[in-house]
Amino acid sequence: MSRWTDGLPDTLRVGVGQAVVLPLTGAVGAGNSWTATDDDAGVATTEVLLAPPATPPAASSEASEVLVVTGVRPGRTVAHLRLGRSWETTDLARHDLAIDVG
Repeated sequence: MSRWTDGLPDTLRVGVGQAVVLPLTGAVGAGNSWTATDDDAGVATTEVLLAPPATPPAASSEASEVLVVTGVRPGRTVAHLRLGRSWETTDLARHDLAIDVG
């Protein structure tokens, strides 16, 4: 596990209609940002957003983002998280998050 993914769970349980917000450590100032893709967006949706201003950055040179996971219907899916620059093929970090909606 890298410092970028420290604290991220491997599995998340969420109810239908429930939204869970997970903090993501990032380096937006360096052009890196998190993206998320879902195996099945019909089970749960994921969205990466900049953290609200009231949330302090993880370190002075890092800007925090959050992952918002919302349960849509009962089932299981996997969200694939990637931290990197959109124009580069190498990643700073990757993390797969299994999502159980019940």
